[in-house]
Amino acid sequence: MKIQYLGESASSSLTNEQVYEAYQLNDFCYAVTDDSETVRFYSIANPVPYGGKRGGTWKVIEA
Repeated sequence: MKIQYLGESASSSLTNEQVYEAYQLNDFCYAVTDDSETVRFYSIANPVPYGGKRGGTWKVIEA
């Protein structure tokens, strides 16, 4: 699936308005290939980039 992150950017993690490849791991987490090209787990409800202070939201682009 493709999801767009909307929120605070952090280097080598998540960038605001960037679209990422991901899959839903469970009811709480997405497994996302982030800016570091590493698959990391992020909250579906309140994703916070690694090294970031505030969370954001996801927008599903392609299921």
